[in-house]
Amino acid sequence: MEKIRVIESFGDSRPTTNPYITMLGESLENTPGLSLLRFSWKAALTEKYDVFHFHWPEALLDGKTWYTRLGKEAAFFLLLTRIRLQKIAVVRTVHNLELPQGLPFIRHQLVRFCDEMTTLRIALNSTTPAAPNIAQRLILHGHYRDWFASMPRHDQVPGRIAFTGLIRRYKGVENLIGCFKQTEDDHPELSLSITGKPSTAQLAETIRSAASADKRLHLSFGYVAEESLVAAITEAELVVLPYQFMHNSGSALAALSLQRPVLLPRNEVNELLAHEVGAGWVFLYDGELTAEHLKSSLALLRDHPPTSAPGLSNRDWSAAGILHRDAFLEAQRIATRK
Repeated sequence: MEKIRVIESFGDSRPTTNPYITMLGESLENTPGLSLLRFSWKAALTEKYDVFHFHWPEALLDGKTWYTRLGKEAAFFLLLTRIRLQKIAVVRTVHNLELPQGLPFIRHQLVRFCDEMTTLRIALNSTTPAAPNIAQRLILHGHYRDWFASMPRHDQVPGRIAFTGLIRRYKGVENLIGCFKQTEDDHPELSLSITGKPSTAQLAETIRSAASADKRLHLSFGYVAEESLVAAITEAELVVLPYQFMHNSGSALAALSLQRPVLLPRNEVNELLAHEVGAGWVFLYDGELTAEHLKSSLALLRDHPPTSAPGLSNRDWSAAGILHRDAFLEAQRIATRK
């Protein structure tokens, strides 16, 4: 059986690589009938492959200097031209519903062209809407149980609330701090830890300023090693992720993989997750997060703790490689017919 040759838009894993990407790469490398190429500009422009699998195309255009960015933009244009002329299939994993905002004009256009050339999309949850005239396959975002298996857990700190992950404005950390500070009078025993890297220095300073008056707040900014992430999550009684918009959340799956309950905004994605993992693991709130949501969720958790581990068997990585290979083969068939 001839193997399908697939190039991924990510290179070799580093300590800072998203664990989802690392685990996906390992799964694909161990999948029969598939030959995996990891990204380099030389491989993308010169190697022979049947499918290009994109995750975040805009990441390929990042550069520290203007001339580096310009060079990558030119290389990306050549890559898209090669893909079109050679009828190479393009597979996109839909990590976000919308194209990234705030990109310079040329970069935005290149990402848009890439999106328009997509042969098949991989959705990470069942609520991802299909794009017109583009095939779509569902492959659930994998869990992190295996990834964290060898890392030591910390004892839970009663009353500890935690936020973990990359800190961006839409993730609602400032509001979380404001809500938490309102619990001081009736729940002085509670504590809040915020662990992650702010997207901008301005956001970091805003959060520091908001947290400065409450000694129950603990901030840990910067790159978070996996062992530190496990410590922050397992010390928590409840992980709170008050995103203004949530479609796929690796942070929620990380907490559940470490058997820590999560408080999330109510939407269709999170309602399905709550049903999937079982009672006592996912708490949902409506509208903006409030102090009452924090207090009532903790009270409900203590009164009705989960009686079994969260159900994450549908997210095992053992099947991910096969499902991706089958999606790549379908995309190749579609591309060759065009």
